[in-house]
Amino acid sequence: MTMKRLFFLSTITFYLLLLSGCSGQKKRYVPEIPASDLPSVEIKIKRYGQALFSLDTNNLVPGLKSIKDEYLLFLDTDLDKEENIAPLKKFLSDSINRMLFQKVEEKFHDLKPLENSLASAYSHYLYYFPKESVPSFYSYISGVYYEEPVMVYDTFALIGLDNYLGRNCRYYDRLMIPKYKSRWMIKQEIVPDVMSTLFYQKVRKNYKPNNLLDMMIFSGKKMFFLDAMMPDMPDTLKIRYTQKQLQWVEANEKNIWAFLISEKLLFSADFKQVNKLMQDGPFTNGFSREAPSRLGEWVGWQIVSRYMENNPEITLSQLLNESDAQKILRQSGYKP
Repeated sequence: MTMKRLFFLSTITFYLLLLSGCSGQKKRYVPEIPASDLPSVEIKIKRYGQALFSLDTNNLVPGLKSIKDEYLLFLDTDLDKEENIAPLKKFLSDSINRMLFQKVEEKFHDLKPLENSLASAYSHYLYYFPKESVPSFYSYISGVYYEEPVMVYDTFALIGLDNYLGRNCRYYDRLMIPKYKSRWMIKQEIVPDVMSTLFYQKVRKNYKPNNLLDMMIFSGKKMFFLDAMMPDMPDTLKIRYTQKQLQWVEANEKNIWAFLISEKLLFSADFKQVNKLMQDGPFTNGFSREAPSRLGEWVGWQIVSRYMENNPEITLSQLLNESDAQKILRQSGYKP
């Protein structure tokens, strides 16, 4: 069956299922922990951006020195040297940066909800990894560094709040950020971004993909990790699909899998072809335009979830350390 015919049929199937009001899909396994078993975590975000932009630029050096101890992570330099102060003056004097700061102040006047959500995610993290610790959190104005909106390390984490001003932020359009990216530059994505970055920090160093299946299972591990850290988070936010896109993949799961098998893609090392199924974008090239991007990630999520459901003795740590993607597929019993 050709790709064109396959996805013509799959699209028809999708709309028939929508009309029936039921996709027929079994609810995906999501690990849940009793609240009484979760360790207590408290997170307070230190607002470097707020402290910095509140300084008098006409009397900058004394101001910087007054906040240096609290924000040494950003200001660990000789503040009496002009060459160290000049970049900060330029950054603070930039009209766009000041506009971004004002927008951040409006959107994030209260960080308590974000702090609570981060604390919940990290309480799950410490449940699974009790020897780990919670980093110190800082927010700042990044100049819309949307390629890396959050950074997570062992002892500290940075959140560029100006990367989460909402899908209707006009400045994102001026920067010509693709709509499929800017639509998810919303405050609800901060915690998923933090936990995704934490996952990559823990696992990516041992990640050496040889084929599509390796990439799918790696991405599936990330999605299952997000399930474990944020069991109540909507799937749409975890994978960055609209509700309509999520309905499409659920309705077409069998057809997507049939295509991967019939085209012998699982063990393909043709990364030009493979990337079409893994890279971000407005849709998956070569499929129906209703098909969201990263179909390989979504299928990998289903496989890993099924694997963990069918093998309850496997811990999350063991999953992350398991490098045999074929073993995970085989023991998942995945057959949509």
